[in-house]
Amino acid sequence: SPYGQQHHQPPPLASLFGHNPSLFTALVCADVYGSKVNLAIPFPGVPTIPELKHTVEKVFDQEASFLKPPGYPSLEIKVSRIQIYDDTYLKWMDLVNSSQLHTYDQLYVFQPQSPWHVDLQKDLPAPRPPSAPIPVSGYGAHGGVHHPPASPYGQQHHQPPPLASLFGHNPSLFTALVCADVYGSKVNLEIPFPGVPTIPELKHTVEKVFDQEASSLKPPGYPSLEFKVSSIQIYDDLYLKWTDLVNSSQ
Repeated sequence: SPYGQQHHQPPPLASLFGHNPSLFTALVCADVYGSKVNLAIPFPGVPTIPELKHTVEKVFDQEASFLKPPGYPSLEIKVSRIQIYDDTYLKWMDLVNSSQLHTYDQLYVFQPQSPWHVDLQKDLPAPRPPSAPIPVSGYGAHGGVHHPPASPYGQQHHQPPPLASLFGHNPSLFTALVCADVYGSKVNLEIPFPGVPTIPELKHTVEKVFDQEASSLKPPGYPSLEFKVSSIQIYDDLYLKWTDLVNSSQ
């Protein structure tokens, strides 16, 4: 696979890229001078496939000019095809229709192979804004330039989670992505369950797993930690915000 192993973290992208219900943001990864570059590209609405390809080529042409190593030729980015990560089937699929698109979907761009371009298998990096601000007015009716503000949770990384390949595909397996502070650092763990846990089961398991994780991460001279969960928040993809987890139906 050209994508490499993927990492998934919850995407408070509304705070990272600015919440605008009319703004559509695509996360687009492509190879530029042998490195994968993952950009958050805003649109005034869901683009058509030709609009998406045209914009991706323009944005990555500009990005390539920033990243060009000395002595290398200038690149002209051409999109041969695009794949999208399907969260339902947990796999990459060809993007053939704009009805497949949702804001913050992860896309991967394939380019024609050449002596200066070969799609290599590497991890997808965290998405970031392009090196130069993007004039959203260039893509439709909405004017202005899109500048992403900082997130109160710190910069989050959203990448598609091929959990079938990470854990083995098991339709009855439930995996929770749980982040907590351990000795001053945020630790984000993938914790599998045989099914959807109750809130008490979730808290009990999280405490056990993070107790064990803390013992392996304990710096010399530091006291041992005993993890206790006071509350848990979950990222709500519908309202694009963190909310308290009070029921396993969430």
